[in-house]
Amino acid sequence: ELIYEGDWFNNQPIELTTVTLSEEMKENDISFGVKELIIEDGYEGKGCNFILHSYPHLKSLHIGRNCFSNVNVFEISNCTELEEVFIGECSFNRINKDSKENKNENGIFRITDCLKLKKIVFELESFGDYCGSLELKSNNGLI
Repeated sequence: ELIYEGDWFNNQPIELTTVTLSEEMKENDISFGVKELIIEDGYEGKGCNFILHSYPHLKSLHIGRNCFSNVNVFEISNCTELEEVFIGECSFNRINKDSKENKNENGIFRITDCLKLKKIVFELESFGDYCGSLELKSNNGLI
């Protein structure tokens, strides 16, 4: 008799969910089955990198305004169902924009192997101080 039909991960059925990150949550709380990831305005995170790798059910990423001011690397890879990315105003920018020292000379923006990606939206001044590399690519050459 069939008890559960669907995808499994670590011997558990995957429940497709929407996750909203606020300062109280940790990035490790993002489950394998997340289909929509929403990051609230002003979210800083704890590290110097924003990396999403191999979330096969993720369809939408929405990052609010004024998020991740100290992040050097923004990377999304192998999210095969991802269709849209939205980055809110003034996100991924250094806090003191008037100082040349706050330019992010080594900033990396990379999206790779997200074959269904149709839409990327950057609001005003997001990634405004990134002076490093920009990479959009897939193994099949389409992006």
